[in-house]
Amino acid sequence: TPFFPPEALDFAYFQFDTHHFHFHIVAPRKTKKGDFKYFRVKGKTHTITVNSDLCSYDFLLVYLHEVAHYLVYKHYNMARVKSHGEEWKHFFRLLIENLTDQVDLPEDIKTAYLRHSKKIMSSTVLDRELELTLDKYRSKPTNVLYLHDLKIGDVFICRNKIFRVDYFARTRARCT
Repeated sequence: TPFFPPEALDFAYFQFDTHHFHFHIVAPRKTKKGDFKYFRVKGKTHTITVNSDLCSYDFLLVYLHEVAHYLVYKHYNMARVKSHGEEWKHFFRLLIENLTDQVDLPEDIKTAYLRHSKKIMSSTVLDRELELTLDKYRSKPTNVLYLHDLKIGDVFICRNKIFRVDYFARTRARCT
């Protein structure tokens, strides 16, 4: 309960109650916010995990991202379906649209979710506008610096390594 936004609890629980999967809240991981594991072995239950260190609106979105993977598995049995292909985008978009229709979310979150649903990416961190909106709800250290705040030639430290920004290419940066 404390991980989801209070206003979205019923919506989140409905997904859990109507589908058959295990749900685990796990220690933070560096490379991913959530995960869906499916099992073809009879008797094994599909599992969704979400990192425990996310703000509630990020947690909710990651949860729905993984539920969309589950729905793709149930409908297509993962046969010849890309993990973040059109089928997954369809289910994720439906979940976001149902959420924003049924739940009274803060206006900036609702707008960011709907904007994200129009051009879904495999990871929310690739959506700069969504990340900036979620930043308002995150408790983050004051020494956080974002790549989009840097200029070519700037030097920064990441994971105890020193980097210099060489150039930017749309949503990414080339660093040495």
